[in-house]
Amino acid sequence: MGNNKSDYILAKFDVGGIQDYIFATNRLRENAGASYQVTRIMEEFLLESFREAADEKNVEVLLDWKLADRLRLPQDERMM
Repeated sequence: MGNNKSDYILAKFDVGGIQDYIFATNRLRENAGASYQVTRIMEEFLLESFREAADEKNVEVLLDWKLADRLRLPQDERMM
């Protein structure tokens, strides 16, 4: 991959799997802050990254985090 802004890598991140680490401390403030960051990654930053990549390539991305444990992509040439 070069320095082209339109180069993307699709990766699956399991940030929910770090809950044992997050809750290893009894400090409520730290637990709440770490949990909030995980939520922001999953519901804000990751989704926005997908949307930006799709807009740049003029394709559609269907995100179904709440309903399924997988990303569903129909067979269509408009899909990345």
